[in-house]
This record gives sequence, structure tokens and C-alpha cells, in this order.
Amino acid sequence: MKYAYSVALGALLCCAGMPVRAEALEVGQPAPSFEVSYNDTKVLRSADLAGSVIVITCESRETKELNQPFKDALLKAFPADERLRRNIALVPVIDCFAYPWPIKGFCVRGVQDNARRLNLQLYVDMSGKMFQDYGAVSSTSTVIIIDRAGVVRYVMPGKIPDVEVPPVVELVRTLAQTDSKTDRPQG
Repeated sequence: MKYAYSVALGALLCCAGMPVRAEALEVGQPAPSFEVSYNDTKVLRSADLAGSVIVITCESRETKELNQPFKDALLKAFPADERLRRNIALVPVIDCFAYPWPIKGFCVRGVQDNARRLNLQLYVDMSGKMFQDYGAVSSTSTVIIIDRAGVVRYVMPGKIPDVEVPPVVELVRTLAQTDSKTDRPQG
């Protein structure tokens, strides 16, 4: 009997340390604050991006290609308009929390190697807190768009259908052109 209690307690403690999926974000609610790493010592916080339109993709190694058409369209949409590009923060976040402790370091180094190869900044969620707070799961890609005032404007767990990619890119453009204080287009 004592053994059974010990096993049950051990299992409970192991499960308590695992990230749990939170309630899904809803459009119109304030975005939760987040903190992600981009190397062993540097951290990006949501507060660092205040006043920007934030486009977050929460992905794992297995799901990073799922929303590639959206990511490609987004990168192609703003090459000439420097003013708009400065108002948009791309935050691709890779799940490294699902790996056991000794392997997390390999995950981070793999993400850093890919970032250098792609000439793009990639971030990692080491604790699972961001994925949990944003209702993201490792088994699919999740795209979240947050306006300049910190309000969630779009959430899509799974693949964005190809026909929806242009309207979602246009949403990012519109949000980037909108003054965060007045909700009116700048200009």
C-alpha cells in the first residue's frame, strides 16, 4: 500500500511539472504577456514590443512547415514599405519545453543553427508558459496576431486555409497602419 501511494505521488508530481493547455485565446481579449529566449542568455518580452503589431507563430520542429504559405506571403508583403515594417514584430516561437532536460540544449542549438541559416530570428519557449498562456499545442502550428494596443485580433490553431492567407496579411497591414491610441489609420 505504501508503495502504491509513493508511485501515485511520484506520478502526480511529474504531471504537475508538465505544461497544461490553457483556454484558447479569443479575439478582442488582451494578449497575455510572454517571455521567450533567443539564445542562452537573451530574452524577448512582450513589453519590449509594445506599440508594434505582433505576429506570433507557435510551432514545433514537426509543424514548422504547416503555415509556410502565410509566412512567405507575410515576408513578401512588406519589403518596400519600411515604415510599415517597423510597426510589425515577427515572433516565431519553437517549442523546446516538450523535450527532457538534457535534450533541451540540443533543441536550442538546433533552433539557433536554423536561424543563422535562414537569416531570421527564431525564439524558443523553454518552460512551456507561453504555449500554455496562448493555448498553443506542439502538435500543430498556431498563428496569433496582436494589435498595437496589445489586443488579440486573430487566432488560428492549425493551418490557415490558402484562401484566407491574403485577408490575414491584409489584416496585419491594416493594423500596422492604425494608430495604437486612436484605432484610426495613420496618415
